[in-house]
Amino acid sequence: AGWRWGLSAEHRAALGMPHCGPQNSGDFALQRLCLGYANGDDSHFSGIEAYGEVGGLDAALLGPLGQLLEKLEHWQHVLVEFLVPGRWGEAARNLLTDFFSASDDDDEALLQNLEEALRQWLEDCAAAGFDEALPLAVFRGAWLEMLDAPDLGRSFLGGGVTFCTLLPMRAVPYPLVCLLGMNEGDYPRRSPRPDFDLMALPGMARPGDRSRRDDDRYLMLEALLAARQEIYVSWAGRDQRNNHERAPSLLVAQLREAIRDGWPLALEERTFEHPLQPFSPDYLSGKPGLRTWAREWYPSPHSAPENTALPDPAEVTPRSIRELLEFFRLPARAFYRQRLRTDFNEEDPAEEDDEPFTLDSLETYHLLEDLLRAAEKNGPDRVAERARAQQRGGRYPLAGMAARTAAALLDDITPVLTVWQEIRMEWAAAPQRQAITHAHGRILLEDWLPTLHQNSAGDLAFVQLRASRLLNKESQKPEGDKLAALWLQQLLANAVGLRCDGIVVGRDVLVRAAPPPPGAMAALDDLLDLWQEGLCEPLPVTLKTALVSLQGKNPAPIYDGNDHLPGEVRKNLNLFRDYPDFAALSSARTGLQRRGFAEYAAALYRPFADWLETLEWQAHP
Repeated sequence: AGWRWGLSAEHRAALGMPHCGPQNSGDFALQRLCLGYANGDDSHFSGIEAYGEVGGLDAALLGPLGQLLEKLEHWQHVLVEFLVPGRWGEAARNLLTDFFSASDDDDEALLQNLEEALRQWLEDCAAAGFDEALPLAVFRGAWLEMLDAPDLGRSFLGGGVTFCTLLPMRAVPYPLVCLLGMNEGDYPRRSPRPDFDLMALPGMARPGDRSRRDDDRYLMLEALLAARQEIYVSWAGRDQRNNHERAPSLLVAQLREAIRDGWPLALEERTFEHPLQPFSPDYLSGKPGLRTWAREWYPSPHSAPENTALPDPAEVTPRSIRELLEFFRLPARAFYRQRLRTDFNEEDPAEEDDEPFTLDSLETYHLLEDLLRAAEKNGPDRVAERARAQQRGGRYPLAGMAARTAAALLDDITPVLTVWQEIRMEWAAAPQRQAITHAHGRILLEDWLPTLHQNSAGDLAFVQLRASRLLNKESQKPEGDKLAALWLQQLLANAVGLRCDGIVVGRDVLVRAAPPPPGAMAALDDLLDLWQEGLCEPLPVTLKTALVSLQGKNPAPIYDGNDHLPGEVRKNLNLFRDYPDFAALSSARTGLQRRGFAEYAAALYRPFADWLETLEWQAHP
């Protein structure tokens, strides 16, 4: 609903930012939610744009959300005051009551510890006769310090595992002593002295002065003597970047030399090198000293060998045009999504940490797409109203930047709408939609074609409005991946006996495509055959990389990326799992015919590449 930061306009004013107003605050979002629940979506009242995603049983969450905002607003006023200790104690108990409720024994113990720490602090203040007003920072520090203070009444080393830092003359016998992180440079520890420390000057040292490096040498000996049965020493034996061997601490190296001098074989038998990754095959190889308790890394005794294709689906499931387009663009992703019902490319729900003052390319695209859909549905005259709705919904930057953003978007979209109106005057929407049912092999395609448009001569065409730029900046030709949907729609229309032109109004150019050639039916059947094959294993090919290869250029930078281009594999974890780089992609062989990247590129995308060469385009005035 657009809550980014701040509770309300008053809260922002208290933070020294009164000009930001209420937009994208908590109160702003709550009003949008309540108005959307009351009036539904696509409505506004008193400058508030409704957010209609909440309905039914979810509406019960609006009450607790409103109570939360009310309590936060209340405590925001309370916690900025200076209070005496007694008032702070009362406020702290009320705050715990308002916001925390124990759900298990650990929570109950934590709340009891907080209450005990607060009681002890109040008793100390009373005993000292302290009754001055304090700010929140002082009270908070004192309260939490009391919570973290050690309890001297507890038993020493009551059992279990003890984590500690060794100190001189504190050695206590243990059955097992573990020394962790004994890396070179980390132990013995360095003790840098400031420039003004006179004890660091030559000749100023006196007997009894502490030396951390000497203490650490002594501590190493104490740790050895404290171990009654076994001692465990670990260090980072290899560099995490280049896997080069790294030496241990000098004291560990001296210990190893002493063991080697006395018992040469014992040192090798008791030195274990652990792999870096927890899924390393060495942990499952049965080597002495290497084991894992992570059951998920153990292969199932009935699992299929790696890189084995799945059989054809047992049932013929109706497929949609969207699924066909997904396969056409990225066959590997289609395999995981459509056959295995999984996807490694989970969207990151994390929000931005900084308030945006300008829109990035992705957000600009989404806003333009929203404006274009409003133009398609309600006509170009309603675009300005939709832009105002976007602003009321908090999708623009704050304050005066919002007006500048709206003006920039409308200026950007005006040429597109001008061309769109001219096209719509020539091509009117057909009265009926066209259903398509096409079966080939074990693929059954059932869907509806997009809305067809018809001119005065009776010709049919797909007329589409896009918010993206269609021309490639370097080649100044239409980008294939942005026109793949139009190509497939023309093929499917041809399959039901309709010859349709294609017209795409992009953000920068108008693209026209003639109907497919007579052999388009064979191209569609070949595509469905490859789709059926791609449902059994991820095919080593992608649309963008294949088109560059078919042009006779080097496709590796398109797939792997570089400093300026992210590359297809970096954008899709489905690809990275099977083909982490172009070398792996080009060397893979799949299918019954054991075809590779070059063969799949020609079979899957050659007709599409030839179709791209027939396109005509014209820049917007």
